[in-house]
Amino acid sequence: MNLPEKKTTEELVLEYFSLGLVPKKKNYYKYCIVPQCKNTSTNAPEKLFISLPSDIKLRRAWQRAMRRTDLVSDKGTRFCCQDHFNVEEDIENYIYIKIMKCEQIKLKPGVIPHIFDCQKKRSTLHTSKPRPLTQKKEQKAMIKELLCDNLENEDNKEEESKIQERTSIDRGVQVNLKPPRKSRAVQCAISNLHETACKKRKSNGTEKIDNKRQKKDKPSQFEPKQGTSMDLDLLVSTSGCTTSSSSAFTISDNNSTQDFVQIWNTKDYVQKRATYLIEKDPKLYLGIPSHSLFIIEMLSQKCKISKLDIFITLKKIKLDVSYRILADDFCLSLTKVCSVVQNCIPLLAKFLKPFIQWKTLSEVQKGLPIPFRHRYRNVQCIIDCFEISIQKSTNPIQQSFSWSQYKGSNTIKYLIGCTPDGLISFISSGFGGRITDKMIVEESGFLNLVENGTQIMADRGFKHLEVQLAAKNAQLVRPPSVLSAQKSSKEEVKQAKRIASLRIHIERVISRVREFRLLQPHARIHLQLVKCIDLIVQIVCGIINIQDFLIK
Repeated sequence: MNLPEKKTTEELVLEYFSLGLVPKKKNYYKYCIVPQCKNTSTNAPEKLFISLPSDIKLRRAWQRAMRRTDLVSDKGTRFCCQDHFNVEEDIENYIYIKIMKCEQIKLKPGVIPHIFDCQKKRSTLHTSKPRPLTQKKEQKAMIKELLCDNLENEDNKEEESKIQERTSIDRGVQVNLKPPRKSRAVQCAISNLHETACKKRKSNGTEKIDNKRQKKDKPSQFEPKQGTSMDLDLLVSTSGCTTSSSSAFTISDNNSTQDFVQIWNTKDYVQKRATYLIEKDPKLYLGIPSHSLFIIEMLSQKCKISKLDIFITLKKIKLDVSYRILADDFCLSLTKVCSVVQNCIPLLAKFLKPFIQWKTLSEVQKGLPIPFRHRYRNVQCIIDCFEISIQKSTNPIQQSFSWSQYKGSNTIKYLIGCTPDGLISFISSGFGGRITDKMIVEESGFLNLVENGTQIMADRGFKHLEVQLAAKNAQLVRPPSVLSAQKSSKEEVKQAKRIASLRIHIERVISRVREFRLLQPHARIHLQLVKCIDLIVQIVCGIINIQDFLIK
């Protein structure tokens, strides 16, 4: 048996190449960077394109030989075609490249491009269009020079005009020779009267003084309270001296202005101003009516915290502003505001939680509204649920528990109950948005508070509670169920309207809860505040019970 002869590696390569079995590399687009050379891998595919060396000095030498003024990047890959070399002498592996069609070209050391037949005038350098960035820089430099020249000319003209004005003063200019009130804090240079009073306005190339358009200096918008070191007349005089161009007085002492700015921007003044605005309209900033503002003083004494900390915490709950804005409003640091809010919430909740009290049937009937007395005089509580959106947790188990199909987001659900006259008598702890209305009533402990022989008014969604309430000898009052295949009777429609008109009070209570922006449906509470959201809800419900009566 004759075995085939073994072939050498060179013979196998030649055989594979002749049969077309050698894999071909992908051809990339290449072009020659020599000025006025138009060879590319598209119009001259048979030519070799030699990449520029990676050494920076040698790379610059190549570009100087090419007569390029705009140097290419030192990191990118650029090519020079074979027309600028003596290929047989300059390339070491020329024969290997010619036979094997290999693209790895190895030049002899010290070789640079030296044949430039495409360039007719070698003395002239490569000219290209200037870059737009350089054009912009040149234009900006020219504009700055022109502006400087114009400003110098205007300054010279103003000096000449001032000299002329000193000799003649327009009688139409009204000047107050005496300040409205003498104050030691204001230093006035009356000698500069003519210079400050006779400033001219330039319009359409002419210089005129328009006496009709001159406005009087307005006092400052902020009026400090009595007891501060600032006087209103001082504010008027200093503001007129510093800001108004038509004022007759100029401050000559720089120290007085610095002292004024320091007084104006002090921490005490900023906090007093914030406190003044809150006390002026506490319902807007805190949710507390003005006639119940005394509760702040009680909170400060009982909880042993300052009024400023209470204002910061309640403003955060009411307006849901960021900690950065609160820090700017009260002139405090960001970490200080965060710690104040985190520390005050448990203390305020502990004090305001007793304002949420469960009322017995006899206590409810004493203040029962007239619409309830005929048919629903035994109603002890009206219940409903509300949800608050929170941020999505990274824990998948918490995501599933807090997902609400009704809201389409991760929420926390609460059961709230109020008496027929609108007083919040029950608030549950927070549950995941996945929980049903029936489960939240059972888990919150609401059934343990229901008395025998009472009525609980609710929506249609609580229809499964009839069995649990019947075990407590209580009755569930809700609108009749609506079936798609069955038409409601006239009596059922009237009953649904009667119950809906009375059950609306719990919706009004929930709308008062929503007035606090931190508890709005789409508030998306941060996960750090979710830990104390139950305490925040208790604070809000306690404040709502302090507000005006829901039913008058």
